[in-house]
Amino acid sequence: ASTPPPKPPDEPPGPPGDDEMLASCPVQPLGHRKGISFYISSKGKVRELRESQHRFNNIVALFGGETEWLFKYFPKKKDDTVVGWHLGNAVIWLFRQCSQRGLFDPSQGIRGPGVWRGPEKQLITHCGDAIFDGENWRGAGCEIDGVHYPAYPAEPRPDFTRPASAEDAAYLHDHLGMWAWRNPPGATRLVHGWMMCAMICGALHWRPHIWISGDIATGKSALERLLTAGLGGARAIWRASDVTDAGIRMGLDGAAKAVLLDEIEPKAGSNKVQRVVELARLASTDEQGAVVRGSVEGLARAWHIRASFYFTSVIHAPLRPADKKRICVIDLDTLPSADDIGAGRQVLLEALERVRLMAPGLRARMILGWARFNENMATYDLAMGGLGQSARHADQLGTILAAHDTALYD
Repeated sequence: ASTPPPKPPDEPPGPPGDDEMLASCPVQPLGHRKGISFYISSKGKVRELRESQHRFNNIVALFGGETEWLFKYFPKKKDDTVVGWHLGNAVIWLFRQCSQRGLFDPSQGIRGPGVWRGPEKQLITHCGDAIFDGENWRGAGCEIDGVHYPAYPAEPRPDFTRPASAEDAAYLHDHLGMWAWRNPPGATRLVHGWMMCAMICGALHWRPHIWISGDIATGKSALERLLTAGLGGARAIWRASDVTDAGIRMGLDGAAKAVLLDEIEPKAGSNKVQRVVELARLASTDEQGAVVRGSVEGLARAWHIRASFYFTSVIHAPLRPADKKRICVIDLDTLPSADDIGAGRQVLLEALERVRLMAPGLRARMILGWARFNENMATYDLAMGGLGQSARHADQLGTILAAHDTALYD
């Protein structure tokens, strides 16, 4: 028998493939656009770097100072001893990954805090530092169905273990009835329904807005305190008094939440309030388009505003016909006499505490009731169409009433 040939020596392992490197890389390359590369950093935040900004300090910051991965895959050696990591090779790899992923639009592929529609008819809840995908909590910076949910400051989380009951929602609704609503009839239902919409506004096909007007002693400030408590507190909303449309746009920073604008009085010779109203109009539906501005790099920046606006003032601004279909104007009368103020204040303080405690459960109730909301919405849409109402009126009032019923009934 012939002697078998000797086995060749084992070949040294080749360089790691991109799949292996990507799986272990703490940074997620997203793509590129006009000389800017987009990443999710190791801390879950969106980072943009121009080609010339891929320098040592910026790369270290992108990796959050944790450079072990860079040492492993891009070692710089001297006499077979690793003495650092190779910046040029690391940048080439990052450029290649962004190039392979193609053009990236940060206005479409990134979602901030809020409640959003998911790929399988479930809702996705972004709470800043954690994401609930409908079944489990994930760390911020994750990707779901091609959409990225980067890290933001932590916000209050819905309590899915103890969602609020119909009785809890009824308590809030009944307490809202203590204000002296003058117009229109059913104002309590409108305010309650708007509040429920604001909790899930990023998921809604139509986002309604309301404008509360009333003189002094009508309880506008107390009402805003109650709404803030029920929506989860100051971290769960965006609130301002003297503000511009650009300030709101940049302040939201991709989040979908309630925007509370206190005492936003129209002033002669100024169109500031009108521009804010126009922003609310754009926020009503995803199909309205985006606010687009040019940048110094020659890059068109688009801001898609997804928010439910709450205005208060002594006298509401004149509204155009298109805005009247998107903003429910609700008027308040003066509260009872001073003899009743002390008792009323005590009732308010007790309600504020109870509503504050039930807020995480209320939001969970709306998120878990998403299927019921859609059934309610379809019912109102058909009913209002049968009454000869326009599609816009059906969108505005139907959405508010569907949310009101989702909270108030099982």
